[in-house]
Amino acid sequence: MAFILRSYGDFSFRADLTDFPFDEQQLGFQIVSSYGEDDVQLVSSPEMVGIAEHLSVANWNVTFAGIRALIHYVPPVDRNLVRIDILLNAERRAGYYSWQQILPLFLVVAMTWVVFWIPHEYVPPRVGLAATAMLTLIAYRFAMSSVLPPIAYLTRLDVFIVGASILVYAGLATTVSVSYIHERHNEALADGINRTARWLSPLLLVIVACYAFYW
Repeated sequence: MAFILRSYGDFSFRADLTDFPFDEQQLGFQIVSSYGEDDVQLVSSPEMVGIAEHLSVANWNVTFAGIRALIHYVPPVDRNLVRIDILLNAERRAGYYSWQQILPLFLVVAMTWVVFWIPHEYVPPRVGLAATAMLTLIAYRFAMSSVLPPIAYLTRLDVFIVGASILVYAGLATTVSVSYIHERHNEALADGINRTARWLSPLLLVIVACYAFYW
């Protein structure tokens, strides 16, 4: 006996967002029979299952991944039922997060690099620029709190944001330390720290980005 089953509704799934915003998810629709494997078999061919060519799902690429027949065990009644899974692969389009979140954060961190090229005697501009970068980062974190998923574990984007925050704070601390050392008439040490920070700061940002998004 063959029949057509059509179902409408809202579906949910448990997602692993560790790689967010460059994550891929597998969606599974489970069809479970009320009969055991001795009574009925669920069979479907790939030609009978598919998805529309254009879906109204923003920021995702969804493709058909196949069909899988399984045995579904129900513990309360100690019974095996037949089940068939329809699988879809979903890949997130990360363009929005790359341009609206990651790139601006790169620029905020780069603001702190400018202070290492300003002469030591201009203490207010140096400290003011580093403090402005810190305040910009705080405002950025508040603005992005409504966009990022509220989950208990860190995603790749969270790791990058935490690392960038530490770099901005380190830039502010370094600027204040260099100004203090220079005021103590230890120009050689102040110049050495300043020159080191010019190449070390971009290098650390590259390391943080590689660790967050590639490792």
